[in-house]
Amino acid sequence: MVMLTPEKEQDFQRRWYAAHLHTFEQDPVAITWQDGIQGGLRDAAPEGLIIRDSLLGTGDLDGFSKSLQTWAVQKAKPFNNFGQMFMNQVVNYSTDGQGPVNDPQGTTELLSDVLRPPTDDADASSKIDRLVDYAEKIKRKGHPAPGRVPFVLSFMWSLADRSRWPVFWKSAADFVQFCTNQALPEEKSERYQAFRTVVDRLDYDYERFERVAAWWAKHQPLVLDSVLLDRSDFGWRFDEGRAEEIRLNAQALVGIADYWGEVLRPDVEGALGLKLAPSELPLTWKEKRPRSDLYVQFSQETTDPGLRIGLDRDGLSIGVGSGLGRAGWKDRAAEMMKGWRVEGCELISTRHSTMESEHVSGWRADWVTFGRYWTKDRLPADLHSVVIETATDLRQCLAELAEEYAPFDWSENGETPSGGKETKQSGLEIRLDSLAKKLLVDRGLLDEIVELLKDKRQVIFYGPPGTGKTYLAKELAEALAPDSARRALVQFHPSMSYEDFVEGYRPKVANGQMIYELTPGPLRRLAKKAESAADGQHHVMVIDEINRADLSTVLGELMFLLEYRDEEVFPQYQPDKSFKLPKNLWFIGTMNTADRSIALVDTALRRRFHFVPFFPNYGPMKGLLEKWLENEEQEEAWVGEMVAKVNDELAKALGGDHLQLGASHFMTEGISDDASGTLKRVWEYTIMPFIEEQFFDRPDQIDYFRLEQVRGRHAPQDRSDDENPEAD
Repeated sequence: MVMLTPEKEQDFQRRWYAAHLHTFEQDPVAITWQDGIQGGLRDAAPEGLIIRDSLLGTGDLDGFSKSLQTWAVQKAKPFNNFGQMFMNQVVNYSTDGQGPVNDPQGTTELLSDVLRPPTDDADASSKIDRLVDYAEKIKRKGHPAPGRVPFVLSFMWSLADRSRWPVFWKSAADFVQFCTNQALPEEKSERYQAFRTVVDRLDYDYERFERVAAWWAKHQPLVLDSVLLDRSDFGWRFDEGRAEEIRLNAQALVGIADYWGEVLRPDVEGALGLKLAPSELPLTWKEKRPRSDLYVQFSQETTDPGLRIGLDRDGLSIGVGSGLGRAGWKDRAAEMMKGWRVEGCELISTRHSTMESEHVSGWRADWVTFGRYWTKDRLPADLHSVVIETATDLRQCLAELAEEYAPFDWSENGETPSGGKETKQSGLEIRLDSLAKKLLVDRGLLDEIVELLKDKRQVIFYGPPGTGKTYLAKELAEALAPDSARRALVQFHPSMSYEDFVEGYRPKVANGQMIYELTPGPLRRLAKKAESAADGQHHVMVIDEINRADLSTVLGELMFLLEYRDEEVFPQYQPDKSFKLPKNLWFIGTMNTADRSIALVDTALRRRFHFVPFFPNYGPMKGLLEKWLENEEQEEAWVGEMVAKVNDELAKALGGDHLQLGASHFMTEGISDDASGTLKRVWEYTIMPFIEEQFFDRPDQIDYFRLEQVRGRHAPQDRSDDENPEAD
C-alpha cells in the first residue's frame, strides 16, 4: 500500500525529518551510542545468515531455534526479546503436538522461504501475509503475536540486504507516524509497505533513519524549526482547491502540539507545583476551517490562569493567560512581568498573532497572553528550557496574586511563598527554598554557594564519604538549571584523560573502514549549549570525585580558562580554532577527603575554586543526622548523638576531621529500632570495613569502635543493656 500524500505535504515531512536529523547529528553521545548498536548488528549478520541457511539443509527446527537464540543473546541483542521469543514460539507450537498444527516439515519450508529477502514488494507482502496466517493458526493465548511478523522478517531480511529492507523497529514505526502524523495501516503487510514508502521518502539511508528514530524515542527532543512556521503560513493562505492538503497540514500541527504537551507536562507540573492536563487542540477553528497554528495550554480549568506555548507563521510565544472574567488580574500580572525581558525575545502584553482577529478561537481577547515572544528569525535554540523558565516565573507571579485573583493556590503545601505580596521571589529563589527544606539545610548555605559560583563560577564540596556532597551537588545543579539539557554529571577516575573529558579522536567505522574522528567530550558539549543559550541561562556541570583524576592532565589548557573566562585558548586538537569557557557555565566538584587529602590538590587548581567543607561535626552539615531523625516520626535522637560522639573520637584518633562517619550512612528507616536490626547491619557491613582500613595495624582500636563497645559508651543505658544482656 502506498500512502497517498500531496507533494507539498511530502516536502513538509522531509523538512521536519531533516530538522531532527540535524539535531541528532549535533549530539555526539547519541551518535556514538547508535554506532555501537548498528556496528554490532553488522558484525552479527554473517553468523545469522549461516544459521538461517542451515535450516533448509538440515531440517532441524530445534537446532535452528537454539542456534538462533545463542546468536541473539551473544551478538544480536536487539533481536533477543520480541524477535527471538516469536521464533521460539513458532517452532515450539508447531512441533509439540498440542496445538492445531503439527507439521515440522511444513514449518521448516515456510521459515526457510519467508526469512530470505523478497524479490520485490509483492513478494515482501506475500511473505508477511503467509507468516501472519501461520501465526494465527498456531497461537495460544495470543502467542506467537502476529503483530511481530513485520519486525521479525524485516530484521532477518536486512541482515542480507541492508540497503533495501528497513527494519520495522517500534521506534522507527513510531517515528514515521510522528513525522507524517498519519497512522500506519492495521493490515500487517500493508503496514510494512506503508512504513517502507515513508522511510524511502524521508531518507535513502535506512540505517541512518533507524538511528535517528531510536534517538528520538529515547530522548524525546523538542525540535523547533522554521518548517513549523512555514506550515502555519501555508494553512493561513487557505485555498478551497487544496482543502485536503490544508487538512493534512492542520492535522500535523495538532499532532506536534500534542507531542509538546506530552513531553513538557512533567517538568511544567514540577515548575508550577500542580497536576495539570495539556489542552486538546481542535483540528478546526469555529468556522470549520482547518487550523493553521498550534498551541499547548497548561491549566487546571480553561477559566483559570495558565501557561501557554503558541506558534504561528510569525514566531513563537510562551506566556501567561489571565483566564476568563478576571480583568484586574491581567493588568496586575502584566505589570509584575515587566522583568521577564531576556535577550533574543520581545516582551508582550497583548495577543500577538496576525491571524487571531479572524480565525484563532484559542487566543480570544478575554484570554489575553503576556510573556515572551520570539520572531521567526530569532527562534530560541532550546524550547524546553525557555518553557520551564517561564513556568517558574508564572508560579511566583500567581503565588503573589493568589489571595486577590486566583481561584486556587499555586504554591507548595497550600501556603503562599514567604514574603507574600511584599517580596517578589524569582523562580530560582522558589526552587532554593524547596531544596533547603528537602535537604534539611539552612537556606543561607545554598545562597552562599550560589554567591560563590557567581564569584569564581566553580566550587568544590569536600569532606568524608556519606556527608551528602554528591547529592547536594546534583540537587543544586537541578535548581540552577531545571532543564536537564543544561546540566551534566561526570565522575572522574584515575584513568580519566583529556580526551575523555574535553575532546579527542575516537574510532569509527565508515564504509567498512576504521577511521578516527574528533569527538567532543562532555565539557565541549555542555560548553557549546551554554554558548548558544539565547538568554544566558546557567548551565551546570557536576564533577564527582574530582580529585581522583590527574587534574593537570585531564584539564589541560582549561586550567587557564577556569580563571580567565574572557580569554581564549587554542585547544591541542583544534589549534586553528579558538575556544573559551562561557561565563554561564558553572562547575560543582566533589572531593572525598578519605580518598585523597585536599592538601595534595594542585595549588593552581585550588586558586580557581571556592572550597565548601562538608563534615559531620562542624560546618553546614553539622547536626544533619539529628535533623533527619527529628523529621522521621518513627526514629529517635539517640543514634545521632551516638554517631556525633564517635566522630569526635575518630577525629582525635586519626588526627583530623577528614575521616569521619557521614550522616547518610544512617539516614535509613528503622535505624533507631533495635528490633529491625538496621543499625547493626549498617555498622557491620558499612562502618566496620572503613574502621578496619583506618586501623589495620591496631586491633585494639578496631575493637574500640565495634558497635557493642560504642553502644556501651554512648547509647542510653537501657538500650546497651538490651544489646548486651551480660552488661550487669
